Amino acid sequence: MKNGQTSVLFKYFVKNQLKKQDLRYSDLAEHLNLSLAAVKKIMTEGDFKLSRMESIASWLGFTLLEALQIIDNESYAKSFLTPSQEKILANDPMNFYVLNMLGCGCSL
Repeated sequence: MKNGQTSVLFKYFVKNQLKKQDLRYSDLAEHLNLSLAAVKKIMTEGDFKLSRMESIASWLGFTLLEALQIIDNESYAKSFLTPSQEKILANDPMNFYVLNMLGCGCSL
């Protein structure tokens, strides 16, 4: 995993764990003693300080090392899209459709 991807992939890990554990951004905001708006901004930008990553991982029941190992083993880490690729998919639904079909094993 490249250093530049760590924060972005950690964001996806947190979102996945929040969903699995039936938690919300408001719960995370309470844990971090931040406003909901601040947590949404952090999650949108994927801008995590190391100490914040450790705190969030611990709150979710993991050490930071365990969280990073999960990220490294999960499929979303291996199929990472760059922000420019995400923008292309978001701006053109047909591109997203084609990618989705290819991901499902369909041929063109």
